[in-house]
Amino acid sequence: MSAMWRKSSYSGSGGGECTEVATVPGAVLVRDSKNPDGPRLTFGREAWEAFASAIKSLQRTAPVSLASCKKADRGCSFPPDHGGHP
Repeated sequence: MSAMWRKSSYSGSGGGECTEVATVPGAVLVRDSKNPDGPRLTFGREAWEAFASAIKSLQRTAPVSLASCKKADRGCSFPPDHGGHP
């Protein structure tokens, strides 16, 4: 069975900095779209749901603009009051 990969909705149209996600029985897979045969992260469903929930919560309290990160020509950083968790 092959996984059906979906590109992140936050990925730009230029095809550069993209992650892809696929679901398989009991797990969620994440890979770099530039290297589809490279390493993949595997999350159990509960771990993925906790991760996604934490990111959504952070986005509501401290939204990070991808454009502002690219302008700074460096990775994004989180505000110091977020508790140290991305």
